Amino acid sequence: GETQIDREACRLLFCTNGILLRRLLGESDDMFSDRTCTHLVIDEVHERSVEIDLLLTLLSHCLAERPGLRVLLMSATMDVEQLAKMFPTRPPILKIPGR
Repeated sequence: GETQIDREACRLLFCTNGILLRRLLGESDDMFSDRTCTHLVIDEVHERSVEIDLLLTLLSHCLAERPGLRVLLMSATMDVEQLAKMFPTRPPILKIPGR
């Protein structure tokens, strides 16, 4: 579920991919403006589903229109090259060695 927040007082929203997708579809014109959302972190992107694929597709379109939006996609096992092809310009890729 989603918790009610005072958008002026809170600068951080923690939510599921489904909630983010619902908000993106419902607030697409204002969702990623400089005053509402400037950074987005999505973890476990390797867990491919219709929901995450739709979210990533919508984000790639948002980035084309709002290049100032910063998106961090995280996963220990994702196919980086395949994922990078989804975005309008090749994103920077940071690899952190694990165990």
